[in-house]
Amino acid sequence: MGNLEIYIYFSIVLCAIAAYVIGRHGRQHYNKALAGSFLVVAVVTVLTIDSMHGLGLITNYITWIAILVITVVLYIFSRIGTYFIAWFGFSVIIAVVLVLVGVEISYEVLGIIGLAGIVITILFRRHLITITVGLLSAYFMVLILTEVIFLVDPAAAVAQLSESWSLLQLASLALLAFGVYFQYALHEKVFGAKKTPAEVSSTEE
Repeated sequence: MGNLEIYIYFSIVLCAIAAYVIGRHGRQHYNKALAGSFLVVAVVTVLTIDSMHGLGLITNYITWIAILVITVVLYIFSRIGTYFIAWFGFSVIIAVVLVLVGVEISYEVLGIIGLAGIVITILFRRHLITITVGLLSAYFMVLILTEVIFLVDPAAAVAQLSESWSLLQLASLALLAFGVYFQYALHEKVFGAKKTPAEVSSTEE
């Protein structure tokens, strides 16, 4: 068994743990979930790239310092960053729609787009965390699926990733959609509702 296969097996285990922890606790501990997600992906990426190309990233302390710094930043500014990215995404979508319908984008229109993005972000703020957690947990399941296919047939995995609307890509989209659905419809059924402090006190008594 080569180093690459060992790293892939390690990555599968790591991604499975991350998918479970984020799927179960992500909404209650969002900052930890977001920072932990980046840390897992960064470690897996470094190990995979280094095993394939031998760039010495594993032994380069600058690589790990950069990863730790970004992880800490995500931990501290996770919610603010999520709202900012959502605002930017909503604004871009509105701008693209306006361009498609023939509206000329001026500074005044950009200001209106920015305000509209803020309003939409505020309206959907309660759902942003849930959606992000669902996508993150499902993303790790997509990674697991891709890595399993790569272990079975590397050529088939590369072909599935490069083709448009391949079975792997369709399965990935289905997993991402299921991850969001799970957070809304199945989370409490599978893991149980989170108890309030009052409920915890009454149970202890």
